[in-house]
Amino acid sequence: MKRHISLLLLLMMGLGIFAQTEKIDALLEQAQSAEAEPALQHLKQALDLSEQENYAKGIFSSIDELSSLYENQGAFAEAGKLYEKGLIYSEKFGDTEQSAIYHSNLAIIHYYLGDWEASVAGFKDALKLNEELGRREKVADGYANLANLYQMEGKHVESVDYYLEAIRIFEEIGLQNGVGTTIFNLANLYHQREEDSTAFDYFNQAELIFRAEKDSASLARSLSSKSVSYFNWKEYDQAEILLDEGLIIAQNIGDTQAHMHILYKLGTLYNYQGRTEKAERSLKQAFDMAEEQQSSQHICWIKLELALSEKAKGNYTKGLQLLDESMQIAQEIGMGEYFHEISKIKAELLEELPDYRAALDTYKDYASQRDSLLTEKKNSRIAELQTIYETEKKDKEIAILEKDAVLSQLRIYGMSAGLIALVLIGFLLLNQQRMKREKDREIFSQRQQIHEQQLQVAHMEREQMAQELNSQVLNFCRKNEFLQGLKTDMQSLEEEKQGREIKNLIRKIDRDLKGDHDWESFLQSFSQVHPGFTYSLTQRYEGITPNEIRLASLMRMNLSGKEIAAMLNISAEGVKKARHRLRKKLSLEPEVNLQDFLLRL
Repeated sequence: MKRHISLLLLLMMGLGIFAQTEKIDALLEQAQSAEAEPALQHLKQALDLSEQENYAKGIFSSIDELSSLYENQGAFAEAGKLYEKGLIYSEKFGDTEQSAIYHSNLAIIHYYLGDWEASVAGFKDALKLNEELGRREKVADGYANLANLYQMEGKHVESVDYYLEAIRIFEEIGLQNGVGTTIFNLANLYHQREEDSTAFDYFNQAELIFRAEKDSASLARSLSSKSVSYFNWKEYDQAEILLDEGLIIAQNIGDTQAHMHILYKLGTLYNYQGRTEKAERSLKQAFDMAEEQQSSQHICWIKLELALSEKAKGNYTKGLQLLDESMQIAQEIGMGEYFHEISKIKAELLEELPDYRAALDTYKDYASQRDSLLTEKKNSRIAELQTIYETEKKDKEIAILEKDAVLSQLRIYGMSAGLIALVLIGFLLLNQQRMKREKDREIFSQRQQIHEQQLQVAHMEREQMAQELNSQVLNFCRKNEFLQGLKTDMQSLEEEKQGREIKNLIRKIDRDLKGDHDWESFLQSFSQVHPGFTYSLTQRYEGITPNEIRLASLMRMNLSGKEIAAMLNISAEGVKKARHRLRKKLSLEPEVNLQDFLLRL
């Protein structure tokens, strides 16, 4: 009887636990569809019940959802506390994978809260756990995260090192999207260092990978970033082509963030070119999207550019109002690097009003802020010089102390020995730091050499592909010329001598001359040497035909009229007519050279 009662009690307890876990799962499900405040209450209740029942799934799910909710509200300290609790439970349940996730998430929170060292430590803890688990993709992600973190802090030597390690692992596991994204971030690092040529080459590599992987979202961002190099080189047409392509991609895939950012960049480009009306259209569209997305940073940027548009139209008062609004946002979200730019434009507007006294005061603010920014950029060099100075100072102190020690050796031997020992230790530490800096510089130099070698290899590969494409075109021309000549010879035979077999052979030659197989092979090779060319044509010129694309591609290769005729299997006169039709399709003015236009596209 007692045994039956015990079994019944165990069964009832099991049913009770099952009922509680069902209730927890129901609360988690309700939170998914609820507004922020009710969702918060559902998740807190689910977490409390899960902790009471020691229900691992409920604990981790509640923490993940709650912390995400807090992050969206900007309550990073609360999210951090939850992740710390998650770490305790993941260690308690022996869930190493979950522990790695919480270390990584906590690292992000530490960065948001301004604790850079804790952020680095968190990412390194996550990296170590993922290495133990053999999760190679997560290990590569970890190196990439550390590289991003070091880059944001201006520690470029460490950042490059981690980026290269991430690329190596992504390549080993065959994750091309990871390779492309990391190369893209590396390109941004060099752009930040104002090394536009190196940045541009890396942007090109990333773009090729994104196109091959059909990663539209990353491609749109890559084209947008790459356009900045053209902008800096004053090649505005090329910058606009890239931004237009990126805009089309962002629209097609519904990527609101990329769409908004590219519209802002186009507005900036149009402003710089004096195309004020077009700039305002792009900027106002971007502004509406920024307000909807609650992107304060973009609102600040866009108001600054709209102020420039108002300046160009002579609306100086309206421009000043926009600048004041931009400055207020920049101050609220800590965008100090834009203070000097806003002040400069404000001074120019005040001068136009004219309000010379206010303009002079604002110019002084601008000069002060600019000097402060330049000083900040030179901080690393100042720190290095300071260390060298301190080292020399210590060297002199050692010499003085050693001299004093000799003169008063008998009187204060013990004290001098102690002081000398301390100074020597300090000197050794400083010397060690100096050696470390030299080693870091050496490593960075080696990395630079590796980058240059990689870029040379990429350049050689592109040249080789171009040579192979030229060879392919030459063979294509020779084949078509041979077949056309053969066909002409056969047709010149008298009718009675043209048997059925010859007529069949002529039809086969016609099919081969008109076939698309060779063209498909050609266009595939062409797109590798001239990425984005065909895409730009089809997107910018509605209704362009495949034959017109073929002609444009051949002209892009700078082929002669005879070679184009052989490739297209038409006469020289046919090539002239085709060129004329293509000019009309591209809406070119009479003074614009078609060949030059296609070479620049």
